[in-house]
Amino acid sequence: MNEKIAITAGILTGGRSIRMGQNKACMKWKGQTFLERSALLFKTFDEVLVSVDDIELYKDQGYVLVEDVRKGYGPLEGLYRLLSAASHSWVFLVAVDMPLLPRELILRMAEAAKDGAKAVILEGNKRIQPLCGMYHKAAIPVLEQMFQEEMHSMSELLKRMNVKIMQIEQLGFSSDVLSNINTPKDYEALKQGEKMNRKPCVLSVCGWKNAGKTTLIEKIVADLSKKGYSVGYVKHDGHEFDADVSGTDSYRIRKAGASATAVFSNSQYMIVEKNHVDIEDLIRKFSNYDLVLIEGGKDTDLPKFEIVREVIAESADSNPINRLGIITDIPDFSSRDERIYSLNNTDEIIESCIAYIEKYRQRIASYTGGIYE
Repeated sequence: MNEKIAITAGILTGGRSIRMGQNKACMKWKGQTFLERSALLFKTFDEVLVSVDDIELYKDQGYVLVEDVRKGYGPLEGLYRLLSAASHSWVFLVAVDMPLLPRELILRMAEAAKDGAKAVILEGNKRIQPLCGMYHKAAIPVLEQMFQEEMHSMSELLKRMNVKIMQIEQLGFSSDVLSNINTPKDYEALKQGEKMNRKPCVLSVCGWKNAGKTTLIEKIVADLSKKGYSVGYVKHDGHEFDADVSGTDSYRIRKAGASATAVFSNSQYMIVEKNHVDIEDLIRKFSNYDLVLIEGGKDTDLPKFEIVREVIAESADSNPINRLGIITDIPDFSSRDERIYSLNNTDEIIESCIAYIEKYRQRIASYTGGIYE
């Protein structure tokens, strides 16, 4: 029998659910209530407590319940009661309305080194997620002081504590799994499978101008296509560009003032629209492909290879988060704890791309409705 994790799990069921119009803990997805799914995340934890606003609503469901005393005070009250009731020094807090959370993410956070911190919180999509993280009992006196000051903010609590922030992408997960289901529209989209279409496998190839990004991507696409992989390609242009062909009907209509045009045949189509688009939205449009290659994106958190050419740069300068390696033509190039690829050995680079795709496929294959089995 496996030893239980010596951390108390604390599930926040919330209060009035005004925007949803019904008790979110009792809503069902894939045959389970949100509360049941949350409890399943922590089946290997030594203790699971459920924070409730009204104990009468849950008394027959078989959970260890911890009731709010300060009604309507929000998640701070729930966290305070959970910490006070917990048998262990640490409480892993999650909101019940996050049904896409994978168990593997929970386990990785539970194993993370605390480094003296008294709270360990996730950050995803540039947003701190205080309702998915670990809190030490050292937060109890801080919360009591905040109650005296009539402070209700979770962000204020984090300001007053030694907090370790963990980037969800560095743990190998999309920030999508942190999404809350707050409204009937969110819930309906979740049930239809439209809320979080899974992201395709994404790799960025970045580097300075004229580093050879397009040439390398061309070789990667050609080789992967021959091996049966479907590949999408996205490029950011820092300047205005014209995707249409001068003199065509669609070009003339767009120049006349049309905000969007589309041209299609039996085998392909093109849409040109004057509008800002986020790179994440573009990536989602390629969700049916085995790999999406991004040309550029050196400042993003996307998984990436950076090309460092001897005549252009002497060192890597891309965002090191999720950097998978450096591709260079500089002899004896070294970089701390990073794999170095020769720009002249494209076979090795392509092998790494394939290994990355297959690893991603394995992770998706083990993903069942937001919970890793």
